[in-house]
Amino acid sequence: MPTAFRTESDGRIAVTVRQVVRDKAGTTLANRTVTHVYRFVDDLVAEMEILE
Repeated sequence: MPTAFRTESDGRIAVTVRQVVRDKAGTTLANRTVTHVYRFVDDLVAEMEILE
């Protein structure tokens, strides 16, 4: 679930995300905040980086 958005100095968009990962039984394997950083070309995502 996104919790914040910001524009980086190089024009990329950084999205802070609450990431919850569960196994098939529903047990939580990870519950953390990460940042997805997107670079766009012609309004399309050209690159995505995940930062922890």
